[in-house]
Amino acid sequence: MEPISYDKYLILSLLVISWCVLHSSMISVSVTSNLKKRLGSKFRFYRLFFNLISILTLIPVAVFAYSIRTQTIFHWDGYMRIGQVLLLAVAGLLFFLGGRHYNVQQFSGIKQIKEGITNKAISDTGDLDTSGILEITRHPWYLAAILLIWARQMDVSVIIVNVIPRSCMA
Repeated sequence: MEPISYDKYLILSLLVISWCVLHSSMISVSVTSNLKKRLGSKFRFYRLFFNLISILTLIPVAVFAYSIRTQTIFHWDGYMRIGQVLLLAVAGLLFFLGGRHYNVQQFSGIKQIKEGITNKAISDTGDLDTSGILEITRHPWYLAAILLIWARQMDVSVIIVNVIPRSCMA
């Protein structure tokens, strides 16, 4: 068994926290309002830019987390497999319902570029959408991704990657 390197887990924690702060600040009302004023019609590219930056900055965090994996501390064995299957089923349902609810072109930023629409909320009216799955959870795809991570065999790095983002979203 490999000895635990707390330095690596501290670095991973700081990377995840940094990603959360960047992600949250980039989509905050104050930042988006300021950018909307400064960029004018070019603001329609912001959602696509936000998505690309979010993905590109998450890749090194995920690679580092995977590189420091150690011995598994939790296994989905025996009757616990039922819990794992339930988590996977709920994650699949959340992805499906989110996909039915969202306009993927608007979610990705493509619709904003094509039509010049820069609504803050992902709805046709620009109001905060609380219908369908959004009545239960604000971010069904984020929640589904977190459930998928929890459904894996877990070591310390998997737990860090799961706990910190949930704390940032609270």
